[in-house]
Amino acid sequence: MGIDLYLIFALTSTSLLGLIKIFSIVPFNRMAADDFSFAAGFLSSSFFQGQLGWYMSLTGRYTSNLLISAFGAMSSPTGKVALFSVITFVFGYFSLLLLVSSLTKLKILNWKNLLLAGILLVTYYVITPDPRDSWYWLNGAATYLWPTLFDLVAISLLIKKVKSWWAYLLLFAFAFLAGGGNETVLVTNFLVSGLAVVFLFVKRNKPYTTLLKQTLTVFLATAISLVIVYLSPGNRGRMNSPTSSPMSLLGSVAYAFRDGPALVWEIFKNNFLLLVPLFIALAYFFSKLDFVEKNLAKLKSESLINLILFTFSAPVLLSVPPMVIGYLSLGRILPDRAFETSAFTILLSMTLGAFFMSYLIRRGGKNARRWFEGFVIISSLLIFLFGFRIASTLAEDMYVAKNYAQSFDAMYSYLRNLPPAIRNQKTFEVKQLPPSGLIRFWQVTTFPENWENHAVSNLFKINATIVAR
Repeated sequence: MGIDLYLIFALTSTSLLGLIKIFSIVPFNRMAADDFSFAAGFLSSSFFQGQLGWYMSLTGRYTSNLLISAFGAMSSPTGKVALFSVITFVFGYFSLLLLVSSLTKLKILNWKNLLLAGILLVTYYVITPDPRDSWYWLNGAATYLWPTLFDLVAISLLIKKVKSWWAYLLLFAFAFLAGGGNETVLVTNFLVSGLAVVFLFVKRNKPYTTLLKQTLTVFLATAISLVIVYLSPGNRGRMNSPTSSPMSLLGSVAYAFRDGPALVWEIFKNNFLLLVPLFIALAYFFSKLDFVEKNLAKLKSESLINLILFTFSAPVLLSVPPMVIGYLSLGRILPDRAFETSAFTILLSMTLGAFFMSYLIRRGGKNARRWFEGFVIISSLLIFLFGFRIASTLAEDMYVAKNYAQSFDAMYSYLRNLPPAIRNQKTFEVKQLPPSGLIRFWQVTTFPENWENHAVSNLFKINATIVAR
């Protein structure tokens, strides 16, 4: 019982410190870069015209287009995106809560589910290579993070195997939204759901009938998403832009096999002091719960080990197709999209691997659990210490973000409240903003023709360019 309490204490303390870290700078989060362009486009036309305009001119990512333009327009009066960040992080926590509850079979608001969802959200944040762009930036969170959260909801429904009509409707909806978020998630979902449909169809076992129907629903939603995104005129325009240099299929595959697994290894290498202890802690935690998944209980130990090994290999295998798409379409890695998707697959792999591992611990009985408890004690200590590492820069992060937000607000207010009589002058000079820390920087430049300066000018309806001095 003492070991259990120590593990719970370690998970709780690290979760709280991590959540404080994540939410601490939310009040100071501000619009940046593409946020201005999407907001201006949304406000200058009707809802339908705004979405159609981005689809035709820039990108077929219909889900992220909607989120960026809608929340950008909502935030445009002040430039503050704190509400969007709160909604994003709450949705992230809720989606992980659904995943955990589908595994534990406990009521969704059971304290054990709440605890595990907290530590998983913090872990997801920590292992994301660039949370500045992927979590706090409006455009980045909508494009990189939200599609993985839609995926979590769909995966949770698949694990629950709910048979009602609304479950199929939700599965289709969340798979469709995830597919319209970014290309890396779209390609990954298409391949995984397609292979799963083929595998389950070949098996044709009665226990898998419901899962086959649900997986087929996900595949159809993803296939429709793929067609919509692929046929977008905006995508073809980006591929033909001067900054794009598409590779051949052979070259794309060769580079993808080099860069995909390398990215997964880099994320793991930088975070193994959290990922490995958390895997051990989750496996032990799951093994102590009073539930039994019948299909897993029937598997032999050798099959469970193979399942765990496959789960661990999945992030490496799934890292390749998104890289192929990037090189094949643009001649480069799709930056934060590929990073976020790899971090997501690693998080999911660790969680499901721990779940499968718990059945091996159960099978060994009390002796196996006692033997495993030594690893749990060490893992709990490492998780506890990692919490303080996460929070070590908390004061600095808040200070830098607050300083940036104050300067941002002053500049934003100045430009928004310019008298109509002077809005048509040639340029407006503003002070360069200070460092922003974890908040996405509003890059006001000394180059008058910079696209971001023009985006801000369009948002404020200023017939001039903005120059930093």
